[in-house]
Amino acid sequence: MTVELQILSFLASFVFGFFFSILSKIHFFFIKKLNIFWWYIYTFLFMSVISLSYIYLLYIINGGILHFYFLVLVTIGFILERVLSNNVKFKRIKQRQVDKFFNK
Repeated sequence: MTVELQILSFLASFVFGFFFSILSKIHFFFIKKLNIFWWYIYTFLFMSVISLSYIYLLYIINGGILHFYFLVLVTIGFILERVLSNNVKFKRIKQRQVDKFFNK
């Protein structure tokens, strides 16, 4: 694997970790009112889609070669997004705004 391909894979893994963190927040925001059975089903489906998306992304970039340090960069991107979102003031979506949007 060339250096350019590895750098592109590093960057894609880091951005994917950031994106995964945002999607997991959205996912858990919407499923928190479900009973435990559906909570597990939707979480399993969500994690399956995320995992397959990452594998497909690596397949597009470098032919599907997965190294341990790519997963480390996904984890670093995930943690960095969590730290930034906790320390930077973002406008939070309130539950009543979501309920009002879906109950129109």
